[in-house]
Amino acid sequence: MRANTYHQQTAKFVAQVATCMPHILSDVMQDWIKNPRALKQALAKALHVTLRSMGTIFLDPAAQDFSPRTFFQKRVGLEVEIAYHGIWGIPGVDQTNDPTLVELKVFELPWPISNLRIKAMLPLGHNKIELWHIAQLIEKQKHGEKGWLSTERTNIFYIGDYQVNLSWYADRSIWYVQGINRKYICNRGPIDDQCWPENARIFISIPRSAR
Repeated sequence: MRANTYHQQTAKFVAQVATCMPHILSDVMQDWIKNPRALKQALAKALHVTLRSMGTIFLDPAAQDFSPRTFFQKRVGLEVEIAYHGIWGIPGVDQTNDPTLVELKVFELPWPISNLRIKAMLPLGHNKIELWHIAQLIEKQKHGEKGWLSTERTNIFYIGDYQVNLSWYADRSIWYVQGINRKYICNRGPIDDQCWPENARIFISIPRSAR
């Protein structure tokens, strides 16, 4: 879609929204004006805005002798949290199940969303991420360089009943890795009910048949 066509469509859409907008009291309008973030979230939910697609990553095949456990235990510049039935219980921590070329899709959250809603919004038939995928992404941004991994928000990877959350701590120059069994219930309730912030990134693997 060309830029001018896009802007014409946007103008028409905004005009239609203004035409169809129900009567709103002036003080309610003022509350929305003062809180544009809440207004953005309300509009996104009402209009069923989906996850924002950020693009596609192609990862090189993993080395045959690559050990995810060794990487996450010994790599300098990583800190792995051991709580929440963590990363060591994830299938594939001791081996690379599928070392071939991998295609990943990256999405960003348009507003704070829970795990359950995120999973429901992901494309059908996607494969689970493997730990070596995460390791390779870290190696590409080992010092917090800009890239596919966000250095400002959480990066989220789903692996069966587990998820891995990856965050860059600039003050310590480390990647912080948190593996969580999604059946775990923390003091705020079930993990799947917790919301991730706007602009958090979600990574999924695309099966070969879908390429």
